[in-house]
Amino acid sequence: MFQLSQQAHYDFGLRSVKTVLLLAGELRRQDPSANEESLLIRAICDANEPKFVEEDLPLFYSTLSDFFPSYCGEAESDEEFKDAYFAAVEERGLQASASSLTATRQLSQLLLARMGTVLLGAPMSGKSTAILLLADILSRLARSPKRMNASKRSASRRRRPAGRQRAAEAFSGRFASRTSRASFAAVRARGRRRTAEAESAEESEEASDEESEESSEEESEGGMENEEGDAEPAAGGGNEMYAVYYRVVNPKALSISALFGKVDSLTQEWSDGVAARMVREFAATETGSPKWIVFDGPVDSLWIESMNTALDDNQMLCLPNGERIKLRPEMRLLFEVTDLQAASPATISRCGMLHFPSRGVSWESLVRSWLNRLPHDPFTEELREDLFEYFRLVVPATLTHFQAETLESEIASPLLSLVSSLCNILQAVLHIPLDPAAEQRLESDGPKDDRAFNAGMHTPQQIRRFLHACLVCCSLCSLL
Repeated sequence: MFQLSQQAHYDFGLRSVKTVLLLAGELRRQDPSANEESLLIRAICDANEPKFVEEDLPLFYSTLSDFFPSYCGEAESDEEFKDAYFAAVEERGLQASASSLTATRQLSQLLLARMGTVLLGAPMSGKSTAILLLADILSRLARSPKRMNASKRSASRRRRPAGRQRAAEAFSGRFASRTSRASFAAVRARGRRRTAEAESAEESEEASDEESEESSEEESEGGMENEEGDAEPAAGGGNEMYAVYYRVVNPKALSISALFGKVDSLTQEWSDGVAARMVREFAATETGSPKWIVFDGPVDSLWIESMNTALDDNQMLCLPNGERIKLRPEMRLLFEVTDLQAASPATISRCGMLHFPSRGVSWESLVRSWLNRLPHDPFTEELREDLFEYFRLVVPATLTHFQAETLESEIASPLLSLVSSLCNILQAVLHIPLDPAAEQRLESDGPKDDRAFNAGMHTPQQIRRFLHACLVCCSLCSLL
């Protein structure tokens, strides 16, 4: 590994080895009959492949094939995950790509083994989109019949009496679904035999619970996180038990006291900060659904060091007043950053790393997604294609000049940000003045040579000329 490039987010210490062992153990439990060497290779790839930059991946694969001659370099495909990915992409009006699918799958694997995960990449490289897509995918997979039945059995077992529940919690592990089964088996192994009447009563209770869950599932509808910051299901459709909850906060927009909390100097009363309040609310919620707190902003030692105990095996947030909040097994902390130059090695070793290359998102995908969000009236499929051809004439040549540094900008911006600005400005001016009686006037025998009629948007040719003029004007404002 000494031949790899020097990156601030690379870490190959004992915590990385532990992550590989955790993933290998999980894969072994999922498929006990699989070859151990193939499972170990897959665990090594899942734990380390996401962190490597693009130029280091060939060396990693070469080293892996030296240690494991049976390694063929082909990742095992999950068709169910793929189907959920394409459905989520289509629902959000985005463009599917191999890099986006790989990043989303790698993020799901890191969340299984790590409490904290860092999404590292330049702005507009797909970090936030990967989180949104994974939330939709997990909700869809959880609502599949096979996984839904397993979740219902797990939920019914969590409703056992208090004494049996405390005994089950003593054997609790890292993941909720696996915990309930292992705990229940452990309790039975200790010789706690139930009578036939208790068994029949419990079975009837579970049956009624399943019926109520099915009815509530049909009646309930999921939603997205609202603008006020209240945590709501990230993917729609289904019981809250199958939804993913998440909240987003910019840590650099707040002071340390506003982020974690402070003691009032006059009243000596403690008040939670934004992050402490989020963690406390999620820790008090026992739905069993995944709960994510996304820190979207630069990482530095002023605030990230206070979360080291939450990121390691303790999984406990320590507040300045001495209080400690235990994080639930389904909670995860995600960090969206552009670099880790200010992060300490202790923080880096505690987190999983997912690197997003700057070329992972193309301007064509960005424009296509924007075109999909335009109203279908009057933007027909033909007009959308014409508008995309106009983009082909303007955008590539301009971006080439920026890359060759023949054009200079006062403020350095990512190239995709320029294209996004072009789409936003064009969106603001595309309020086409349509004539409500355009069809009747075109069909009538009245005069059509008046200036007002010729300046309106009555025919497809007029609309195309208007779009072309708008694109040229907006390009001057956004790209140059």
